[in-house]
Amino acid sequence: MDILSNVKHRYPFIMVDGIIESKYMEYVVGFKNISYNEPWTQGHYPEKIVFPGVLIIEAMGQVSSFMFMKEENNEKPTIEDGLGYLVTVKQMKFIRSVFPGDKLMIRVELLSKVDNYITVQGYCHVEDEKVAEGKLSYIVKEDNHE
Repeated sequence: MDILSNVKHRYPFIMVDGIIESKYMEYVVGFKNISYNEPWTQGHYPEKIVFPGVLIIEAMGQVSSFMFMKEENNEKPTIEDGLGYLVTVKQMKFIRSVFPGDKLMIRVELLSKVDNYITVQGYCHVEDEKVAEGKLSYIVKEDNHE
């Protein structure tokens, strides 16, 4: 799946490197390769570089958007019009630090969708070790800024 064709974020704020699997309106599995050459590495923290928790949350949110893409008439995936805006983060746990060189695996499952209000549960792993988990809620609003 072509990430840049299907997500509106761009460098330096794209937090998805690949989507491995997804089932429309159920779940999605993606990943982010954590590297030394990203802008945040200069300040978080130079003596021991750690991937910021807030960017783990952002990666979960960006991966979750792929859950709402579907194949129509055997064409490329499309997403419903609109932009998702984060409204709540609940029960977020950061279990261990994530470092450059890690491959952050992200699984996001749909908990509820009521109109344009969406709640998901996200799980992040590095290799077989859980590094973070929590619930995100966001609202999808019409994209009328061009």
